[in-house]
Amino acid sequence: QNYRKANGMTAVCAILSLLCGCCLPFAGGSPLLYGMANLGLLLFGAAPTAAINGIAVSCVPEAKHFASATQFAMQNLAKLLIPLLGGVVIDHLGLVKGYHVVTIGALVFYAIAASFAFLQAKAQHKDELQMSNA
Repeated sequence: QNYRKANGMTAVCAILSLLCGCCLPFAGGSPLLYGMANLGLLLFGAAPTAAINGIAVSCVPEAKHFASATQFAMQNLAKLLIPLLGGVVIDHLGLVKGYHVVTIGALVFYAIAASFAFLQAKAQHKDELQMSNA
């Protein structure tokens, strides 16, 4: 139950995903660089999936199935809403520019949420250490 390390990994992966996403508009001229930016985005975006599921399950140990189901429901809701909202943005901005805006926008929210989760886990860990030393 080391939330600090799991949330730290998630935050690092979120920030690296955001950096890869921010490279997309600048790599448009080179198919190799654009492919590498997308690969980095996908790899860093998928890497913390097990950590996120572990956090959700261990937060509510007496209701593991409910916690896991809630986590996957929220994850799938995001998979539904982002393309719907992204389609509206892409219709207004055009395919390439809209894709970049939607991708970077979603990654910004992901990085913010992951960073706040890490900061909270770090504060909780510090409080637990202080309580155990007292």
